[in-house]
Amino acid sequence: MGKNILITTAGGSGIYPFIEAAKTSKYDINLVLTDASEIAGALYEVEKSYVVPPVNDKNYLCVLKEIIKKEKIQYFISLLDEELIFLADKDLGVKTLMPSKEALLNTWDKIKTYQNCPEFFSQTWILNETLNLKEIWKQKPILLKPALSRGGRGIIIPEDFEELEFYAKRFIKKSIPYLIQKFVEGKEYNVSTLHDKEGNLIYAISRWKFEKRLIKSGSKASVVEKNEEVINFALQVLKKLGLTYGFNNVEVIQNEKGIFLLEVNGGRIAAQDMNIVKSGVNFLDIFIDIVDNKKVTPPEIKEGMCNIKTSRDIWVEFKEIENKKRTLNEYLNSCSSS
Repeated sequence: MGKNILITTAGGSGIYPFIEAAKTSKYDINLVLTDASEIAGALYEVEKSYVVPPVNDKNYLCVLKEIIKKEKIQYFISLLDEELIFLADKDLGVKTLMPSKEALLNTWDKIKTYQNCPEFFSQTWILNETLNLKEIWKQKPILLKPALSRGGRGIIIPEDFEELEFYAKRFIKKSIPYLIQKFVEGKEYNVSTLHDKEGNLIYAISRWKFEKRLIKSGSKASVVEKNEEVINFALQVLKKLGLTYGFNNVEVIQNEKGIFLLEVNGGRIAAQDMNIVKSGVNFLDIFIDIVDNKKVTPPEIKEGMCNIKTSRDIWVEFKEIENKKRTLNEYLNSCSSS
């Protein structure tokens, strides 16, 4: 019997490690993908896929449950922070590995992450109208980081005090939560982890992002490079945040002064996890074994595998896109009338 797995938010690059893992799995895996956009390319790379409403739509949960029922879904994985938070306390009738809602909220909101473990960050201030920006500017270089964002998006490194003041006043006026942090340079790593349901560590794999950009949003190049100091640091962070369960990803910078936390992606993999699959570790198989209560042996990690990202075109007939939208409308009508 095949393993029917639903993976949501298939529009990002994080879906491709799962597609690759499914191809090399020891199981007969049937991936079913969803996304809120009919032009999410991965929807057209598997046999079964659906367009769904945005997670904040009143019919989202109903549509998701209809797909689970129709496709006889047994396992569920989400790749989106906001969706993980929304679904954390919902019963979908499927097997999954999802941290607590509180832990997920503490990592989605970087202000909460900082408040829970300030010792792991470089010098940090929560942006508000009482801050003395001139005193903070003396600590330059500094950066402004949005509290509710992912992957380096929205980060600003001001070139002078006037730029700092401009953006600080703008974000305060618009009530956009931001942090100001001491900018540190060094080797940037992310550490992907997987814990079982009892909190036992199955793997912790560090990758060095060796590209030259200062802000590595959507990292374009990374290599599996074991760094015990970075791994131990990441595990301390996860323990402090209550994330010793399921998939997690921790991003840090290491230099001669120490290791500094950048952000935590709670409850999900990173797009760079393709490195893990290509290093011989099928994390999808391990996930299935964990939730099916089978014995799991920590895998051997092959170092040196690089993930170099590039864009590619996906070709589909327009009628396929129209069919995705039509199916969504059918589900929405069914949910609205029920």
